[in-house]
Amino acid sequence: MARRALLLALALTVGGAGCGGSDGGGAEPAAPPQMPGARAPGASIAQQNGCLACHTFGSAGRDAPGNDLTRVGARLSRAEIERALTTDPPEGMQSYEHLSGGDLRALVDYLASLR
Repeated sequence: MARRALLLALALTVGGAGCGGSDGGGAEPAAPPQMPGARAPGASIAQQNGCLACHTFGSAGRDAPGNDLTRVGARLSRAEIERALTTDPPEGMQSYEHLSGGDLRALVDYLASLR
């Protein structure tokens, strides 16, 4: 009986050795995509409002149909970014005029910081 329990314990230990997410090749699992400045309040507003569904931010988001916004602050001024988000959005993009003043400022600040 003791031998049987020992064999069962050994089988469970060896059988479960491959569990746990490793592919067996020693490679670490890929890190999740990260938005630059992910801790900024505007980054969470971008996530909550679906910006990543159309735009790329660093290694996060999608390549299309929107532009890569990783360095948008180097290309556009704060005023241009705010205008694109509210009164003159590019074709196919919704307006974000519905955001509260504080949320809109945080989103514009975040985008302007991406250089």
